[in-house]
Amino acid sequence: MKRVLPVLLSILFALALLEGALQLVYRVRAGDWLAHRTALPIYRETDSGFALKPHLALEHRTGEFRTHLFTDAHGFRVAAAGDEVARDKPECAWRVMLLGPSFAFGWGVEYEETFLAQLGDRLRAAAASGGAGGAAGDAKIDLINAGVPALGPIQQLEWFRREGAAYRPDLVIQLVYGSYAVSRAYSDGLVPDERGYLRPATVSRADRLRAALKRSAIVFHVWAATNRLRGGEPKAIEGAGRPIATEEDPAEVGEALAFYEDLRTTVEAAGAELLVVYLPLSWRVHPEDTARWRHLGVIDPEASAASDAAWRERLARADVPVLDLTDALLAEAAKGERLYYSVDIHWTPKGHGVAAREIAGRMLEQH
Repeated sequence: MKRVLPVLLSILFALALLEGALQLVYRVRAGDWLAHRTALPIYRETDSGFALKPHLALEHRTGEFRTHLFTDAHGFRVAAAGDEVARDKPECAWRVMLLGPSFAFGWGVEYEETFLAQLGDRLRAAAASGGAGGAAGDAKIDLINAGVPALGPIQQLEWFRREGAAYRPDLVIQLVYGSYAVSRAYSDGLVPDERGYLRPATVSRADRLRAALKRSAIVFHVWAATNRLRGGEPKAIEGAGRPIATEEDPAEVGEALAFYEDLRTTVEAAGAELLVVYLPLSWRVHPEDTARWRHLGVIDPEASAASDAAWRERLARADVPVLDLTDALLAEAAKGERLYYSVDIHWTPKGHGVAAREIAGRMLEQH
């Protein structure tokens, strides 16, 4: 023991020094500690599970981006502190309401870089040139970003039925990522704590240990390195906390189809049009990302493409309008630009720009 103990203490001391150095490097590069890389205290509890706190004003910094997040009194993301979304639609306004998770909210980009803000710019330019047609015409373009990171589509539909319809949108965009299949289980297990962080409703000791380890810079860098080498064949892909099945279950297909039909009829009953916008995860667009997704699930581009095609046919038969962004994102990525961040899974400003272009094109074609 006299020989072993000094060795163990030396190893622990070296690990502590290494951890401190790596944490400091991340702090200098990102402007914040590693523990805050994905967790933000931005949530409050609601009848639909959770929503964004009102009157947020904070800076979100990682090694890849630096953004500013503001919300109004309703918890909608806005461009600047003090901006407010009116519940009553302004006179002669054409209102677009966006529902969706973090991709809709605009995680990792400034408000002006989100695809909703860029979509508004495109529609206003088209209206000014006389090309907006019936979509907006001479009306003022009014935007509501009701996206809530990690909130599932079924919970968002409940919110729209209870509160969102009162804003009288003319167009409702529901953003879906990774898979067309949606499930109530996506968000039901998450609750905000007293500080505003999301956590599982039930937390085990293993969950606490895993959360603590994720705050370690050594674990983070080892994890990132081993992901490039690791294979494995789990049953599901995890994306932004959402389990995405690689094989379709008839019961899940039925649940998802019922959701989309309910979404369409609810939006139409509110006097609005619906557009479901689908986007793939980064490995589908940037094949070089496949290695870092391996530990999260089976990556099979052909199976994923076949599943997406089957879902588009199902939704077409159900008269649910869908815009799939996959081909547009693939074509843009072929030019050599990153549309998704390399570590964070979300869109870069360029990715948002592709979405805004495609959605605007779809709207202008139809009107």
